[in-house]
Amino acid sequence: MQFRILARLFGGLGLAGVPLGTTAVRTAVELLSKRSYYDICTEDCSLAGVPLPDKDNFQLPLENNYVQRCPAIALTTPSGSIVTSRVCLDFIGPNLYFNVSSFPGYTTKSATVAWKLKGNSLDPRTWSNPPMAKIVCAQDGSGFVCMLPFTTILGVPVTTPIKDVMAGMCPNDDREALDVFLAFSGQTESIESSTGTVITSVFKSMAPCMARDARGQCTSYSATTHDYFEMILRCTKCAAVPCKTTSTSASISTSTSALPPTATHKICSFGAAFGYERPTGSTRKSFTLDTQPGEGCNRWGWYDTPTLAELQGGRSGGIEGPLYVGAGGNDITKAVTVGSWAAKANWEGKVAIGWALAEGYNLAEANVYFDCLPLNQCTPGSYTRKSGTLTAKDTRYWAVTTLAYPKCPSGSQAALIVHAFVNIKTTDSKCPARKAS
Repeated sequence: MQFRILARLFGGLGLAGVPLGTTAVRTAVELLSKRSYYDICTEDCSLAGVPLPDKDNFQLPLENNYVQRCPAIALTTPSGSIVTSRVCLDFIGPNLYFNVSSFPGYTTKSATVAWKLKGNSLDPRTWSNPPMAKIVCAQDGSGFVCMLPFTTILGVPVTTPIKDVMAGMCPNDDREALDVFLAFSGQTESIESSTGTVITSVFKSMAPCMARDARGQCTSYSATTHDYFEMILRCTKCAAVPCKTTSTSASISTSTSALPPTATHKICSFGAAFGYERPTGSTRKSFTLDTQPGEGCNRWGWYDTPTLAELQGGRSGGIEGPLYVGAGGNDITKAVTVGSWAAKANWEGKVAIGWALAEGYNLAEANVYFDCLPLNQCTPGSYTRKSGTLTAKDTRYWAVTTLAYPKCPSGSQAALIVHAFVNIKTTDSKCPARKAS
């Protein structure tokens, strides 16, 4: 079941196989094709029919509401030429993500997003002007990623119920919603080929486009001196299947009532989980961490060495396997299967990794290591991507889709560790014993 979930969600990304979950997903990546689903909507039946931010309808009011998900950024070279890249916006969980792509031939050293809520796009009484707050983005492969929680945009507590948050994000129901001021900036480095000199350049948002050709390419830019632009968020009703109800009937009448409340679940720490890929015939796919020299590697757990071709492999490609907890001594007969994982790459080498836990379990943390052998560190705190503590009530699904396939030196190969800390849900008054971590 978990593999089917991952396959469906990856497919929605143009990656045939990742993401998901109720309010639990933290995916920050430049998506490769439009997708009409929204992770919160996909998995939360209580949001059926509720207007949610639409990731395929970011509108630019200064450009006649042109729909643009990936606004351009630009830097000027010493010779005066313009080099462009882009920042792609996405809604993942109750957050707005900014995925800053690198410039060809340049190394991005820093990136920031400045933002300010202008107000309800349809109600001028709510409008306000800059100054703006700044978010410092985190490096992610060759690019950078920033996250802006909806609760921060609205200025409400993080404990605000999700329906109330969505009502704030979508004040006009199923149409144009909030208007946000945005500005992107950062710094890059390049090497001057003839002298070897390191050249530092700054990039920033491009001015609003005043005219476009038939292909949608901008042919004329505004002469504004403002360093920001406006983006209107639009909302669409969640198309999730409504929560199930039960029907009771009498001889002359029929009534429908909600399912009775389930027993209160207690959330208990269960242990560490590692992804495992089953052998193909006599060919091993997963290798034990204790064969590696790095700090913290003298423990149970596994790493894979997938090639980029294996991770790409068409719509049926990629790799996958079970998530095991408690496989002390790397003995899977002792382990508890708590879910599954999958990994897949697109043609650009962007790698998506997803976790899908079985009913009764949820994620306390989701971590991934993706680098070159040998492993210098095996402790989760040193991994390539770490979710941090996950606090949602039902965090069964997670995805990371911004990893670049490692460029390894001759004689080395890429290594992938899929790890999680897992909770178990129980109705017992006492938590079960934790498994070997």
